[in-house]
Amino acid sequence: MCYTDGIDIRSLVADTAGGVITADVHVSEDAVWFDGHFPGAPVLPGVAQVALVVDMLNRALEAPHRAVRVSRVRFKQPIRPGDVIGVRLERKGTAAGSWGFHLSVEAVPVCTGILDISGSVAEWEDAVTPDFEAGT
Repeated sequence: MCYTDGIDIRSLVADTAGGVITADVHVSEDAVWFDGHFPGAPVLPGVAQVALVVDMLNRALEAPHRAVRVSRVRFKQPIRPGDVIGVRLERKGTAAGSWGFHLSVEAVPVCTGILDISGSVAEWEDAVTPDFEAGT
């Protein structure tokens, strides 16, 4: 089972030049994220909310990036099975790698924060890495 099972992207609009990305995402009742979190009163875990933000950003930028820091995160309301989450990302200032994010359900804020990303994953993979066996 994949972490995206039960996650349905209903819309994704990317104005990357303007620094704004919006999406609507439906989280079904059978999404893997709800397993065991919490029996009888399921809520979408915070790590799943941040993963959703990273996924929307990667899709909009059409390249995989790594999250290097998440800050000022506020979980304001629970996200329940069946909710449709409004996702809004806004580039922070001139820093291409820093994005503010806002998640809402029925226009009610549920999570906010700042996500800093690295260059693309390809850039990370091309970077020189130490050879620990050789001691360098």
